[in-house]
Amino acid sequence: MKILVLSDLHIGNGNSLGAFGWRDDDFISRLELYRELYGIDTVVLNGDVFEMYKYSFKEIYRHHRKLLDYFFREEFILLRGNHDSAFPGSRDELTVVNSSGRLIHFEHGHRADFCGYMAVRAFHRIGFRLLRFSSLLGSIHRLARFFTERYENFDRIQLKKGRYRRYAEGLLKGLDDVIVLGHTHAMESIEFHERGGTKMMINSGTCSQGRFQAVVLDTESLEYLFIRDGKRKTSLPLPFGKSRELQAVG
Repeated sequence: MKILVLSDLHIGNGNSLGAFGWRDDDFISRLELYRELYGIDTVVLNGDVFEMYKYSFKEIYRHHRKLLDYFFREEFILLRGNHDSAFPGSRDELTVVNSSGRLIHFEHGHRADFCGYMAVRAFHRIGFRLLRFSSLLGSIHRLARFFTERYENFDRIQLKKGRYRRYAEGLLKGLDDVIVLGHTHAMESIEFHERGGTKMMINSGTCSQGRFQAVVLDTESLEYLFIRDGKRKTSLPLPFGKSRELQAVG
């Protein structure tokens, strides 16, 4: 079975505090292109699909109805991240067993850091609500957008690498042979060598701010490839680094 994994879309309501950066038709076309190109059987949306710190699901659905109706199909599996943990139509994790008994585990990965705790999620939610209300105050709105984009600069890892990798290694010390995570917005693959053989952690990157990053994984052979398509889009010039352009694979 071939699985396409993407995460961290952060779909909102399309306003200036949003981070998705796609029109529904464009994103669907891009996703369909890769599904056909690689013969995808299942799509795993691996958390932070929705930006529920800032918006209610009802509000998100009203502005992205076509895209969400496209996601709510049998061949799509939605997993919860820290930004959409309140979404009822998803699960926390997924484990697939191939014909050789190898276990492939999928989860968002936010349990590696403090963003997984309820109190911190509530604090973030309140902060983003205040940013939304600031849009009514004219010049403050520009400042709010600046800090929102700074916080959501997805070209940087948002938690300490050591903590994240220790969490991944802890999962792999169990029965899992491959784990696929998101959350850090950084595409990477790391091998962990044990006496029983080599295990693998893969991060699928982010599909936000106009980019399409994903992983194609063959659950039988455990071969995988990264898709890197598009570049980060912001509405403000930011004084702390440049975006990287990522070329399409395939």
